[in-house]
Amino acid sequence: QQAAERKSVDCPAAADSPVWRRRASLGAWIVSCVVLSLVLSAEATRYVSPTGGNIPPYNTWARAARDIQTAVNAAANGELVLVNNGTYALPATLTVSRGIILRSANVLGATIQGSSTFRCINLTGNGVVENFNITQGRAPGNDGGGVYIDGSGTVRGCRITRCSAGLSGGGVV
Repeated sequence: QQAAERKSVDCPAAADSPVWRRRASLGAWIVSCVVLSLVLSAEATRYVSPTGGNIPPYNTWARAARDIQTAVNAAANGELVLVNNGTYALPATLTVSRGIILRSANVLGATIQGSSTFRCINLTGNGVVENFNITQGRAPGNDGGGVYIDGSGTVRGCRITRCSAGLSGGGVV
């Protein structure tokens, strides 16, 4: 048997056809979507560090916020807020919501410290708090001195100490 002969046809008009333009346009759209998703995913983590530059949008360690609430407030729904080692003395109760994941960069490497006059963390709206030391929270006449989960939220891998509440759940409710 003889091998089939390959033939090619040079058709310069094909590049000008509506089908070719649609394919090229679709290809450009797909590339644009991929590039946009890479840009957005780079923004999907906010950073906190005692030595950060405190420069919005807090999307690198060099630009990191210096306090946790600032980075949480800058985060969009479901984003990660990654906290470097150190002790973060809270000026007021920290609120984590909107599915934001608040995570210590190293297990128990970061400490969230209240002043023994207010609750450390209000957790709501599927917020997550992971891998922190949480200490010196107080909820006089209330529940949850360390962490109060209002509706839905998750506390995972945390060590909660020296917290108290006037009603129940000195550590977590």
